[in-house]
Amino acid sequence: MILNLITKLPQDLLDVQHILPFWYTILYYFLWIAGFAAALCLAIYLLSKFAKYLRSRPPKPYESRLARERRYSRNQILKDIDEIYKNYLQTQNYRKGLHTLSSTLRTYFEVQTKKNIEEMTAAEIREHVVERKDLGVYFTGLSVAQFQEREPNENEFVQHYEEGKKLV
Repeated sequence: MILNLITKLPQDLLDVQHILPFWYTILYYFLWIAGFAAALCLAIYLLSKFAKYLRSRPPKPYESRLARERRYSRNQILKDIDEIYKNYLQTQNYRKGLHTLSSTLRTYFEVQTKKNIEEMTAAEIREHVVERKDLGVYFTGLSVAQFQEREPNENEFVQHYEEGKKLV
């Protein structure tokens, strides 16, 4: 039967004709490749933004506490206080030195007492840290020196440095 069909067909059949011109096919594949490349670029851009967001986020409180506990041994805090003393005595920027000293000591005593001293005011430290009354008195005096209208002088800076060193 198939042989009969082949013999009945005309012998000069033309090649298969495409419905669309050849350049449409090229355009079709080009659009697919361009779309894929655009999607890939968008994915890379979004991933880089997400990675930047993750890097800019502050560490979780638990992680930062662990890092502080490892860093703030008694010897290390004494070295840090001495370094603060030397740096700010040279630059004579005593107000900033008192702020740095306060921040460093608050972090150290937060690790030691397991209370959130960094976020507390001097009055709150006096109220909540009952076992160390001297901390409340020290941070009250330090706050007065930090936030007074006139610039603190060298004697006040040295006095708070020595008192802080005794507390540690």
